[in-house]
Amino acid sequence: MATSSPAPYDPPVTTPAPIFLTAHWRHLAMLNWAIDPALLAPRVPSGCEIDTFEGRTYVSAVGFLMLGTASSACPSPSTATSRS
Repeated sequence: MATSSPAPYDPPVTTPAPIFLTAHWRHLAMLNWAIDPALLAPRVPSGCEIDTFEGRTYVSAVGFLMLGTASSACPSPSTATSRS
């Protein structure tokens, strides 16, 4: 009996999603503190759970400068036109 080889796999052709936001991130700072999860629990939204790393809970503050920000959802102040 003759055997046939399997049909070649053709991956689906996809269209990339439109870009929503572009920006350059500069001067990133990330500060982390270990915290008692009981202090954090009242501030966690319903349906979410507190994560741990090696048995400890952390909170983080992240600061950064975004330059060249552009969004497809709303015009930037430099390209928006004012109404007179």
